[in-house]
Amino acid sequence: MHVDQDKYKTIIVFGALGLIGRHVSKYLAENACNLVITDLDKNGCTKFSSELSKYEVPILCKSCDITSERSLRELLEATKKRFGNVDSVINCSTYSSQDTLSVSARFEDYKLSEWQKMLSVNLDGPFLLSKVFGTSMAESGLGGSIILLSSIYGFLGTDQSIYDSVNTLKKRHNNPASYSASKGGVISLAKYLAAYWGKENIRVNVLSLGGIYNNQDEKFVKNYSKRVPMKRMGDLEELNGAIKFLLIDDSSYFTGQNLIVDGGLSVW
Repeated sequence: MHVDQDKYKTIIVFGALGLIGRHVSKYLAENACNLVITDLDKNGCTKFSSELSKYEVPILCKSCDITSERSLRELLEATKKRFGNVDSVINCSTYSSQDTLSVSARFEDYKLSEWQKMLSVNLDGPFLLSKVFGTSMAESGLGGSIILLSSIYGFLGTDQSIYDSVNTLKKRHNNPASYSASKGGVISLAKYLAAYWGKENIRVNVLSLGGIYNNQDEKFVKNYSKRVPMKRMGDLEELNGAIKFLLIDDSSYFTGQNLIVDGGLSVW
């Protein structure tokens, strides 16, 4: 799959060092584009760029903080200097914390500081990167595609029993309210921007994911899978078709939509 048969498109992957970001970056590198990978960890980005060099596509790696408009503008300028126009951006960034007892605390015990950290990355970040790169796309007159990742928990309630079954005193697994609120906000933001920039031919869509298998606790996988019509968690490779569709010109009339990849969980 070449995202454009006539020329390479320039695609930026935010959060390129995460589970989803790594997969999306590899998938794009396999399929010919000017690839920009970015995350907070500069050394990690450099190392990942070396891993992707086997695909022999032009790659720019640069650290970027999506909660900083200045950092985003520096990335934009570096990208334009290297490749010219930016065709698409995909945001795979999400907030995570090693302190799972804090980030996944009970709602009654949840700290405002954790709430604010989650929303800063998961909602402020998409707002800022859309502002910086969407504005650039509009000014270029060439249009573009913005893909924001969300989750089924952005529009569905959470079955906490799935997580309670694997909780311990030392480690807590949970989908906190801040995650749902931030991911729901992303869906609303995309709809707003799709309407706002439609006349500039800038498409803004959301890719909402169900559970993706990543060597989770066996009990968790079993309990989660029971809720899915297909009776399993998703595989990373099963995201490829959705990513391709949102990027290629064949989806040029598709904007403001929430494309759900969840094995049917949301049909219940």
